[in-house]
Amino acid sequence: VATSLLSKAVNSCLKIAAFGLAVQIIGDTQKYVAKKCGGEATLVTGGLYRYLRHPNYTGELVLWTFSSLAGILAASAQKMTPRLALLASGSVLGSLGIAFILALAATGLEKRQYERYGQLPAYTSWVQGSIPGLLLPKKKPAAESDPSKKEALSSSEDIMKPRISNELEVEEGL
Repeated sequence: VATSLLSKAVNSCLKIAAFGLAVQIIGDTQKYVAKKCGGEATLVTGGLYRYLRHPNYTGELVLWTFSSLAGILAASAQKMTPRLALLASGSVLGSLGIAFILALAATGLEKRQYERYGQLPAYTSWVQGSIPGLLLPKKKPAAESDPSKKEALSSSEDIMKPRISNELEVEEGL
């Protein structure tokens, strides 16, 4: 009975991993098609992007997490040896490393999208109605951690404000 339950758990993890792969592939394909048709400056908000701001990263995170979990569950049915323990540990560390890389990529993309599209109502609406996925925590501004940097921060705020570029103004005028 325990082996049957474990087998079902491993199979469930593999199905969820396959679902993650499908989300990743569909997200990448939708983004490719939207940017190919609308140009590189296109903000993709349809399809899976309507619900997930980064379906490709989210799908990949699901893929790696549940593949790793399936491997650990399958290994747990075996006699634990030092080699098996090392492999299981490597699987967990690998998944954590990939999760960090994907969160770093999604966090960077969030920042670039805000800088490029932050002034557009469609962007604001999309951000409010979609799930960002795994992101790294926001850094505190330098002024919060060191009062002597507050003046330098406020003088640089004008430079950091998102602006509508000439390209967007031309596109809006068409």
